[in-house]
Amino acid sequence: PSSAAIFDLRMLIRYREIDPAAPEGSVAKTLEWVIKKDLEKPTDNAESIRFDELKGEDFFRFVGANIDASINRQRVFESIDLIYSAGGPELRDLFRVARANTGITSAQSIPVYTNLSEGRGIFSSRRTAVRSGLTLNGPALDSLRNGIYTRQLNFQ
Repeated sequence: PSSAAIFDLRMLIRYREIDPAAPEGSVAKTLEWVIKKDLEKPTDNAESIRFDELKGEDFFRFVGANIDASINRQRVFESIDLIYSAGGPELRDLFRVARANTGITSAQSIPVYTNLSEGRGIFSSRRTAVRSGLTLNGPALDSLRNGIYTRQLNFQ
């Protein structure tokens, strides 16, 4: 929404594992990749936000680092879900207050932050959108099977 001020972007990578000793059964698995957290709009009146720091190679690195290659399984890629979460400016302000009091010079306590006139709390908006069932194209599937970061994972 145009009123959103802070965003998260996550990816769910869905695949199946098949045990060669029991090929009749397979287990559905999901990897969750938090790609970007607390991404702020450059200005409150900006119409959109752009995120272009992600490289294709980062996907294969993430998969290779988060699936245990020592477990002897055949793996089959199924799909990807992209999850976009957006929050209003009040949530952005809350996160800013919390981040300002972290690190080596922090007081170890988060100050009370509220935007309510009677009581404590945050009144804001939040929205999540999901694009599910995304697939990889031929070259990307080939990289998943034979690439330097994932070839040891035995994707079929």
